Amino acid sequence: MMAAEQPVKAWRSVGLWGVSVVLAMIFVGVGVTKLVATDLFEAHFARWGLPLWLVWLSGALETTGAVLVLVPRMAAIGGGLLALSAAGAMVVHLVHGELLLGIFPAVLTATAATLAYCRRGPLLADSPARLVRPV
Repeated sequence: MMAAEQPVKAWRSVGLWGVSVVLAMIFVGVGVTKLVATDLFEAHFARWGLPLWLVWLSGALETTGAVLVLVPRMAAIGGGLLALSAAGAMVVHLVHGELLLGIFPAVLTATAATLAYCRRGPLLADSPARLVRPV
C-alpha cells in the first residue's frame, strides 16, 4: 500500500465507525421504545392497518441490527437489517400519504444500505466460495 493511501483508508474507517455509531444510536432508541412502550406504536400500526405483532418484530430487528453494525464482522448484516426496516417505514409513510414523514426513513435506508455495502468485506472474506480452489 502506498503511503498516500493510508490516510484515506484511515479516514474511511473513521467515517464508517461514525456512521455505524449514529445508526446504532438511532435504531436502539427506536427499537427499544417499540419493545417497551408498545401502546404508542400499536396505535400507529393499527391506524396504518398493520398487524400488531409487527411492532415487536420491527423493534427486535431494529435493536438487533443496531447491535450488529457495531460488530465489524457482522456490520454488513446489521446494515442490511436496518436498511430493510427503514425501507419498510418509508413505504408505509408514502403509501399513507405521509410524504414528509417518509423522508427520514428514506435517508436512513440509503445510509444503512451504503454502510452494509461498505462493510461487506469481512463477509466475503469468510465466504466458503473463497476457500474452494479452482481445478
